[in-house]
Amino acid sequence: MDKDKYLADHTFSEAGFDTWRRVADTLTQDPALEPKRTAKLIGLLLQRLEQKELLDISEIDDMLVEII
Repeated sequence: MDKDKYLADHTFSEAGFDTWRRVADTLTQDPALEPKRTAKLIGLLLQRLEQKELLDISEIDDMLVEII
């Protein structure tokens, strides 16, 4: 299966949804996986922000301390 077909089948890419809704619907389509998918998405987002130097590790550490 190619990437476009996979995205259409699993992430609502061809449904015409706003980005926030695509993300929300993708995360919540399987309630058993929702917490893990949400945590992974947040982790990936923070990693990308760090790589683009929009966020540094000390800020991420501060956020992690706040949630513990």
